[in-house]
Amino acid sequence: MCQRGQGTHDFIFVHISIILELFKGNRYGLALGRCCPPAGRALTGALPDTSGSKDPMPRPITTEVTYEQPQAADAARLSRFAIDAFIATYGQALGPAWARRWASEGLGMPSLEKKLDDPRRWWRIAQCGNEIVGYAELRPGKAPEFVDATGSMELGRLYVDPRWFGRGVGEALMAACHEQALSRGLGSMWLRVWAENTRAIAFYRRHGFGEAGWDTFDTDHGPAKSLYLQRHLPGHPAKAT
Repeated sequence: MCQRGQGTHDFIFVHISIILELFKGNRYGLALGRCCPPAGRALTGALPDTSGSKDPMPRPITTEVTYEQPQAADAARLSRFAIDAFIATYGQALGPAWARRWASEGLGMPSLEKKLDDPRRWWRIAQCGNEIVGYAELRPGKAPEFVDATGSMELGRLYVDPRWFGRGVGEALMAACHEQALSRGLGSMWLRVWAENTRAIAFYRRHGFGEAGWDTFDTDHGPAKSLYLQRHLPGHPAKAT
């Protein structure tokens, strides 16, 4: 039987270290979030390494998590999880109306049903019993020119419920994405992450992702910055620039 850790239920964004106080009261956490497609610029500097950030959340006392490919019947609960996660993560910092609009359009039904039925996309959900505690998605994506997108797919989402911080859920989802990318013969994976999400950036660095460039996207609180990160897979080194 799955049990949750004891203690505070003030949940926060999985990988934010510099704005933790903004997200008290959130139930879900994200490892990354994709927002609106903007014009890109080349990245000229590296972010500080924050991989030593401490996990402030209570941990579950069991590791009874299973990882499966979601089916059409899972669409409704996956949609609820994804929408709640997005709004909880971005609402306070970037505007609740903006977060609600974007989440409803991109993660609501029937949009998610169509995405689950798209053979070009690959999904994995992490479950404890019948409860989703995380998920990941690989998908074809239009990369900006500064990303080497030849033979590549976008790691579109990797979300984890913060009650499962430190229990290897994010690691397992990333490992599954890596295995899927190798099985497809991909040369790399790339992703887009909010530039203030320093904890997520540290997580991806630990998994071999490096910075490729940046851009901005519009929110109700003004422009926000995104970083593009890329991981080249074995046998496919980065192109010389």
